[in-house]
Amino acid sequence: MNVTCPAFLFRWQAAAGDRYAQPRVGRGSVTAPLAELADDALMARVGDGDREAFAMLVRRYCARVIAYASKVTGSTRLGEEIAQETWLAVWANRARYEGSGRFLVFVLTIARNKARNAVAKTAREDPLEPERDSNPPPGLPQTLDASALAHLVAAETSDEVRRGLERIAPKLKEALMLRFADELSYEEMAQILGASESTLRSRVFHGLRALALELTTGGAP
Repeated sequence: MNVTCPAFLFRWQAAAGDRYAQPRVGRGSVTAPLAELADDALMARVGDGDREAFAMLVRRYCARVIAYASKVTGSTRLGEEIAQETWLAVWANRARYEGSGRFLVFVLTIARNKARNAVAKTAREDPLEPERDSNPPPGLPQTLDASALAHLVAAETSDEVRRGLERIAPKLKEALMLRFADELSYEEMAQILGASESTLRSRVFHGLRALALELTTGGAP
């Protein structure tokens, strides 16, 4: 997905308006010290109202937030709108960030909630339903070329892979994208999705199996 982050930043700034007291994001280059700071250090500055530190975080993650929101909603246009709303919410809730080295989890959790609300509102798909903890049921193959499939998910290198991801269950696709495209741990995924780690391991297992089935047989058993 091609995302022009500077253009997104300018649209986001214009939409924010004075009522959000939003930081200004200029076209100048970011100073080296800010670029070298970790997310938590930047958020500590953001908590004190540092606008340039916030701009650095948006530049750092804008493409990933847009890509994630677009996957959840199934629409690039809606994904950009959700990303814009997400960054507004991050700024508005900057004082609540506790700083645990998990800024991306913090941002993606906000993005997911907003994306699901948008999907429900537009009735493009049913919201994800809660799932009980489960292990892969007996009888399923325990050996998959998981590393090759994970690479395909992360890279989305072909139209066939993208179509395969779109055809599997949304909750399985979301688990695969967070695990392999965003490279999150199961603990981090659990915070975003509100499910246990064992449930998410099961979703990834079944997601890889479903994707393999789509790529090899077109979904036919």
